[in-house]
Amino acid sequence: MRWAIVHHQQVLYRGTREQVLAAAERYDLICHTVPGVQQPIEGRGFYEDGAEIPPRLRQGAVMLPEDMLPVRMRRRAA
Repeated sequence: MRWAIVHHQQVLYRGTREQVLAAAERYDLICHTVPGVQQPIEGRGFYEDGAEIPPRLRQGAVMLPEDMLPVRMRRRAA
């Protein structure tokens, strides 16, 4: 399945889920939350046991399957 990341109504990247998450990190759109801290923390985070804290996208960014994009944002078939 192909995914896309959209930020402020502009498609930034299309690819596999892992590629899109990596692109979101390059664009500084990834953050994580820690219990007891109100503000999100930039980048990815990890628990003491090495497990990753689930990443979140910043406000204004969304990651969704490419076929769920609005018609005007979809690529035309060649």
